[in-house]
Amino acid sequence: MGSDYHRKANIRTQTIRVAVDQNRSRELWGRGAFGGLPAALAYVGALGAGEQGTQFTTAVPHAKNGDPVWAYWYLPEDGGDARVKRRVVGNKDYACVEIQPRLNRYRCK
Repeated sequence: MGSDYHRKANIRTQTIRVAVDQNRSRELWGRGAFGGLPAALAYVGALGAGEQGTQFTTAVPHAKNGDPVWAYWYLPEDGGDARVKRRVVGNKDYACVEIQPRLNRYRCK
């Protein structure tokens, strides 16, 4: 399918609820950082042994930005792969990439 990527658990953007939604939809969404271009993003590689979060693969290549740690998927009109789709919720644009979930590791509280 492709390389491994992961998102680390956090209370803002990668909660267990978000991981469940990603597993069901098989999609990773992203708005981009600091009001920039819509982009889905994740860490390159597998989730670390002691880390909480979600791990997945995708057949869609990430942008070649020279960053060995972060993977970005931009919309086609912003230089991304044609398989990256636009999703609009309210007045906010999101970049969306199809994923294959592989692992979820979250501690219940």
